[in-house]
Amino acid sequence: MYNPLMNRPIVQDLIRILALGIGFLGVVSVVLNGQNPFDQLNDGYVLGSLVILLGALIAAVNKIYARDLVRKYDGLYVTFFSISLGSVFLAALVASQSGFAELPEFSPQVLLSLLAIGITGTAIPWVIWGSSLKHLDVHVAASFNLLIPVFAALYSLIFFDEQFTLWILAGMLLTSLGVYLVQREEPRPALAL
Repeated sequence: MYNPLMNRPIVQDLIRILALGIGFLGVVSVVLNGQNPFDQLNDGYVLGSLVILLGALIAAVNKIYARDLVRKYDGLYVTFFSISLGSVFLAALVASQSGFAELPEFSPQVLLSLLAIGITGTAIPWVIWGSSLKHLDVHVAASFNLLIPVFAALYSLIFFDEQFTLWILAGMLLTSLGVYLVQREEPRPALAL
């Protein structure tokens, strides 16, 4: 069967959906780390899960709109304005909740920590993301987001001496397989002579 909207066989779409599902199972394995998810069902857990799901849906819309902008303008330009405008919104939200009253003392250590978070955790990843959308389809670039929990688990093992379990290993392998399956090039049919 053929998908005329995407100009490719439907089988390719089904493989990508399956690959994203495999990657998602890997993420679940890393996040739960062998714990029963039903043991965690309380009001806070459910609300937190719904909020993060809403965040993921909004991020998907962001990625779709960003793709067109970074293909028209430079990725750094788009990133600068989107983060700047987003920061104004965040400042208004924090101010509306009297959050600025709780500011810590800006010691050199706090300032350096905030600078490191702002540069390594926000600016650099968003510039890389914006630049990647110039060359990749959104679903291909977004599949790499599945690797975030994998890297977080690795960093926690290295920097925080957390336990490495078979659940984390299984999650890393499933996630990597899912990303690979989404990323791999489909074989092109041979040209008839």
